[in-house]
Amino acid sequence: TLGASYFVIVTALSTTLQMRAPDEVRGRIMGLWMMAWAGLVPLGALVAGPIIDAVGIAAVLLFGAVVAAGLAVLIDLSEPEPANQAS
Repeated sequence: TLGASYFVIVTALSTTLQMRAPDEVRGRIMGLWMMAWAGLVPLGALVAGPIIDAVGIAAVLLFGAVVAAGLAVLIDLSEPEPANQAS
């Protein structure tokens, strides 16, 4: 299920990025996005391996979950409040 979750999340992130990027720079942004995924995922695995050996997989996954949750909260707090529209 982890593999399926990965593809669902990456698809959602990519879609959101494309929807929010201005038309005139969307291609550049998506190029950087793909370069980051292609380059940083293997680098992360290279770094995570020795850390997993030292502290265990559970600690590394827990740390990743805490960081992801923290980033989600920060992003949510940085979003401007939507304007109330009277019907």
